[in-house]
Amino acid sequence: MAKLRFTPVSGEVQIELPSSKSHSNRLLILQALAEEPVVLHPLSDARDTVILKKLLEQIRLSNGAQLDLDCLDAGTVFRFLMAYCSVNPGSYRLFGSERLMERPITDLVSALQSLGASLKQKPDAWYITGKALDGGELELSNVQSSQFVSALLLVAPALKKGLHLTWRGEKHSWPYVAMTLQCLSDFGVGWERIGDEIWVKPGLNPKAEYQVERDWSSAAFFFPFLANRTDLSLSFPGLRLQSLQGDAFVERLFRYEGMQASEMESGIKVNWSKPEWSRNALSLNLNRYPDLAPPLVIYYLLQDRDVDFTGLESLALKESIRDAVLADAVAHCGGQFAKQGEQWLLRSRTMVNPKALATHNDHRMAMAFSLLAMQFNELELSEAESVAKSFPQFWQEVKKLGLTLL
Repeated sequence: MAKLRFTPVSGEVQIELPSSKSHSNRLLILQALAEEPVVLHPLSDARDTVILKKLLEQIRLSNGAQLDLDCLDAGTVFRFLMAYCSVNPGSYRLFGSERLMERPITDLVSALQSLGASLKQKPDAWYITGKALDGGELELSNVQSSQFVSALLLVAPALKKGLHLTWRGEKHSWPYVAMTLQCLSDFGVGWERIGDEIWVKPGLNPKAEYQVERDWSSAAFFFPFLANRTDLSLSFPGLRLQSLQGDAFVERLFRYEGMQASEMESGIKVNWSKPEWSRNALSLNLNRYPDLAPPLVIYYLLQDRDVDFTGLESLALKESIRDAVLADAVAHCGGQFAKQGEQWLLRSRTMVNPKALATHNDHRMAMAFSLLAMQFNELELSEAESVAKSFPQFWQEVKKLGLTLL
């Protein structure tokens, strides 16, 4: 267990956010597909991105022997590499942590196999024989993860005939697919979308270099520090209000709560003002933004707000079973976060100091639960180091706000 202590600070504090790992990972796959050199900067230093970059380099330097590709706990890396290895000639053994191997993959495997990919599951790993694929038409329905769709779209330019993808049913986390499509455009890939159908043309025409956005998902863990504080402002160099990232939606949510954001040449600056809506019961659909659930649940708990959430079905498929982990933490704090039909109901009660919370080695749980130290001044967390998966410098940055990892 790691111990946290909170001592409030005031004034203007500058927070250095990491580059977006979602943006970095998509650009890395397209960089690997490009025939000419492409520079990406500044790449995320999140562990997931470091793993993907390392494994892609191994593939690039391979001499034809079977490659062992260990994705550790990186779900995006596993899914993107499954698609990339399927279209890149070679022999691959793809695997990861026990939790990773339990996470959904069937829809992506079936889709790749229907395109002619050679994938075989064995108890220890997936075995892939990469080869040139024709592509063509493909239909998906109610896929469990938008990353399956992004993985297919990212390798579509490498298919001889491109890809005509029909994606029917619920489109969870659509902004991540929209980011993928924009990355394709940035790399000179032609595509068109009409309703459920997406056409991607073969071939890439990349620029020499690309700028990676700063991470909005990480910014969400800092806005709660501002709540009802007029003596504190935060600046985020490199962060932009106009963003490819769907999680930029968090700025809009906190604007309603009372936060004001102004864009400067160097980034954005935020402070607290008057709320734009009454502070009563709230209903939120996070179908498009499931990664915002952890910080928002904890923020609203701290604000003693009752919130009805929908669109959280994918939380059970993340690094931990996030809805259950959140429910347990909220209960230890004296509140309730429970599933009722298609809703998850947050009901605040008199706050109780939980003393210690389990993060289940989930980076977003660790960052979200750290916010509770603002209420209790001291708190213990398990696996505080898990933040390295997306934000290695998280503890250094929150220390600027008075939250210290002892």
